[in-house]
Amino acid sequence: MWGGVLYADSTLYMAGDWFHDVGGYYYVAKETAYRHDISDYFGIAFEDGSVYIGWYYEAATARFLSTYSGGNYAAGALGLGSEYDFAWDGLRWDDFGLGGQYQATLFA
Repeated sequence: MWGGVLYADSTLYMAGDWFHDVGGYYYVAKETAYRHDISDYFGIAFEDGSVYIGWYYEAATARFLSTYSGGNYAAGALGLGSEYDFAWDGLRWDDFGLGGQYQATLFA
């Protein structure tokens, strides 16, 4: 499980929405609506579809793992299901994302 931010048109998702993608589920915990397209004001980093991942949760050990991107740059550009990042598993950076197709595994 991971958490982060998606920039998208406010008509696509609402707080409380659940939906399924290739290998997992997404839950929209919060929505912040703006009265304008924020990419016009803040640049390409805020384009619709940009996905930023701040943390990865490894359920087997109940631990939060650091992500390679750290939420500092987009780990996906085509909305939920396009995200691809790496979590530190104790020995190496382990990939996860693409709608749950990849999941990090804690080794140490």
